[in-house]
Amino acid sequence: MKSSIVGDVATGCCYGLAILSCVFGRYIPEPAKTIALAAATGAATAQFFANSDEDSINQAIAQDAIRETQLRGLNDQMMDRQGLERSQAEILNQTLLLKAIAQAPKALQPLLLEQHGFGHIIPLLQESPQAAVATSSGLKQAQTWDEDESPTADYSWVDKVNGFPAVLVFGPQGSGKTTLAEFLVQRRHELGHEIEILDPHRAAGAWEGLTCYGAGMDYAAVDRRLLEFEETTKARYEVRSRKRNYKPQPRTLVAEEMTNWADRCDNAENFLKTCLSDNRKIGMHALFIAHGRELALLGGGKGTSKMRDNGLLEIQLFSEPGPDGRPRPTGKGQIRWPASKDWESIDIPDLSGFSLAITPTESPAEDFADESGISGELETGDRVDDAGDLINLRMRYQQAKIKPSGGTLVEWWNEVATVPLEPDSKTITGLLQICEMTDGEFERFLSETLGE
Repeated sequence: MKSSIVGDVATGCCYGLAILSCVFGRYIPEPAKTIALAAATGAATAQFFANSDEDSINQAIAQDAIRETQLRGLNDQMMDRQGLERSQAEILNQTLLLKAIAQAPKALQPLLLEQHGFGHIIPLLQESPQAAVATSSGLKQAQTWDEDESPTADYSWVDKVNGFPAVLVFGPQGSGKTTLAEFLVQRRHELGHEIEILDPHRAAGAWEGLTCYGAGMDYAAVDRRLLEFEETTKARYEVRSRKRNYKPQPRTLVAEEMTNWADRCDNAENFLKTCLSDNRKIGMHALFIAHGRELALLGGGKGTSKMRDNGLLEIQLFSEPGPDGRPRPTGKGQIRWPASKDWESIDIPDLSGFSLAITPTESPAEDFADESGISGELETGDRVDDAGDLINLRMRYQQAKIKPSGGTLVEWWNEVATVPLEPDSKTITGLLQICEMTDGEFERFLSETLGE
């Protein structure tokens, strides 16, 4: 009979422990069970559960609980049925109280536990669970062991890549080439890069928010942008040769689906050679996307293999069949840094939920005037009038309810300016950047470029 009653008491304690789990909104690991019970019902009950089997409560375990209780001076209560019933009632009351606390708002639970004598449970359960055992002298800390951990994925290579002027992302269909390229583009946009996309196979909605050329297999448009990239590179080097601390806005050209460019774009090979030069000092970057690393796929020809190996950072991606049979990224890849012969294994971030989030705006750039030709045009007329025309253009731009296009800015300029400008890409870029300068940047521009 006694063992049966002790079993009932233990069952009540088990229920109380379950409520404790509810109170803290999480499963309490085995070592923490002992701590919680020791705090709530005393060391005797803690010893009882530290030695108990989760599937059954047998006579031997009950005797362990009784012996522990005897050591704590409760023998006369535990050795008669009335005492056992009182102990059972006390534990069940605690269980009901904990159940009520568990139903209170989480913010109030610590306060209620404190008010009803359970305050010492809070820090024990809020800390990382420590293994503990109950002995006749109370609770004693036991040795703990760290759990085995899986190797942590290393994505440190991602930000390093953005500092290199020429990057190739290649791999088979379904390996995630374009998605990874979009991820790198997003980061570069956040770093202030001007982004331009060349994609003859562009689908509607792709590269949203960015300036795109070549859609509908318009290789003529692509070829014009390749030539413009070369010319801008030369112009920036020329400015750098005569201007100290030259810091132009970084620019990234994304070349998507480069297969057969060499056959369709006259400037493809020269463009590739330009990109494989060390252009980081003038902020000219290229990001290539292709199925392979063969030079023919990149628009290059003979004689550029060594340049590729020395100047191109390469990222290779892999794919595998998914549950539906369609290829999907493996999450693994390899990277080859410029001038290195070795390929390193890398972890590829899971980008399944990633999408570009770029607002179609231009970022202000430093030293743009020398490369765009704007200052040269302005210096052909009266400087005071030119400065006034720029001020008027900026005011009109700032007062516009809808941001005007670059072509509209050229039209506004030619309506009132003494020196007309051609609506080419360099002029448009220059005017946009002038309009988006802060007042301080604009004052420095007038002082340094126009001599105001």
